[in-house]
Amino acid sequence: MVLSVTLYTCEVNGGSCSRCLSPEASPARFQCLWCGQGCAFRDKAVCTQDALDQSQTDQCGSPVITSFWPTSGPMEGNTRVEVSGTDLGISFSDVVSVTIGDSNCSLSGMEDFYQPGLSVSCLTAPGARDETGRVTVTVEGQGANRQATSSQAFTYTDPMIQHFTPRMGPMAGGTEVTITGSHLSSGRLHSAHFGDVECNIRFVNETTVLCETGQSRAVRNETLRLTIDDSAVRLSEEKFSFLANPQILNLNDPSFDRRSTASGGINMVVVGEGFDLIQDPMTVITYGGARSQEVCSGNDSVLVCPSPSLPGPVSQRRRRDVNSPVQAKLDFDFDGFVIDGGLLTYYRDPVYFNFSETDMILNVNPVVSLTLQGVGLNLASDKHDIQVLIGSDGSCPVILLNATHLRCNLPIVKPGPGDYTAAHLYLFCMMWKDDKLAMGSNVATGYWLVAMVCNI
Repeated sequence: MVLSVTLYTCEVNGGSCSRCLSPEASPARFQCLWCGQGCAFRDKAVCTQDALDQSQTDQCGSPVITSFWPTSGPMEGNTRVEVSGTDLGISFSDVVSVTIGDSNCSLSGMEDFYQPGLSVSCLTAPGARDETGRVTVTVEGQGANRQATSSQAFTYTDPMIQHFTPRMGPMAGGTEVTITGSHLSSGRLHSAHFGDVECNIRFVNETTVLCETGQSRAVRNETLRLTIDDSAVRLSEEKFSFLANPQILNLNDPSFDRRSTASGGINMVVVGEGFDLIQDPMTVITYGGARSQEVCSGNDSVLVCPSPSLPGPVSQRRRRDVNSPVQAKLDFDFDGFVIDGGLLTYYRDPVYFNFSETDMILNVNPVVSLTLQGVGLNLASDKHDIQVLIGSDGSCPVILLNATHLRCNLPIVKPGPGDYTAAHLYLFCMMWKDDKLAMGSNVATGYWLVAMVCNI
């Protein structure tokens, strides 16, 4: 046996007498009454003998407009304005008219947007630029119609496009275009196109529209068309150029390095064309169902793309202890246009040893080189991938790197005191103190960031 139970509370329609007593909002079987200040079930103590039932809707109060949106629209009209308030009719047929100033605001086709007692929508008629008018709703009443007028005025505007940038992007789309102008947020519905290619709108305010280009079938130049409420059409003087998609030309080159440490940060040099069309070039790694990514930088023909860290819950200790390399899927994401990069091989992170001297403070002669020791130092990197930074502003250029040793030339001028901080660099944090070089105890702890803090 299946028992069906309907749970209903009359209080949900407590904001308006006409809504509380509307058969559409409160079916008669629920026996809701308007009890002066709210809607309640007939047996509630708050409902006295003066409560109104659905046969007494003519005794509800006069309509009140509390707000409407949008508050402006293009002078061509056709803007759907939603007027909100209380006692705006028991049913849609109770709404006699809506006007904006002296102009009728059409109720034709607006029944589906009607909420009994709470809101009514209408479509604006054309108006003059900068024309304003208050919104008035007329509702059928017992013996005489009742009216409510807004305190705020609706404004007719003339939206204008002044400029957009960038002026070009790949055929694949994904380019974020910034449109600037005036009265751009006027109206309710906004769409943008370059020819027949939609530019999907992401953001709108009074002076700015952000949209993302769709895919073009060919290389071509197209005018921007901005449409508001299916009536106002504005065209740009400038044109947008859809150009050939970016290409990577060196993925199959034997010199293209497909190695990385588990923590990432190894620079891959990507050679191709059309890279200046990309706003956010990224390398993306997929491994074990997880993803990680890094942003590339460069120019039209060369990108430097740091390898992302190996994704997934890989602990720092695991990153160092892994002996067998693993392969992960490499992609280049160019604003949604994805190029298959094949596989990237990940090796364990290198391990650098601390200074063996007392307190890990090493006496150095600035005119000689510094040698650091470790394990697996060159599994996935060469000397060009590593920077050794000293103090707050000193560097030690790497001149040798093998599996167990790194050698660099110390700066002749003593660097300033303090810690060296930088991003995406595998570095040692060292400090000068009394003409000695100090090295902390947590060297090379993982990702290509400042690896430790020296507190000397």
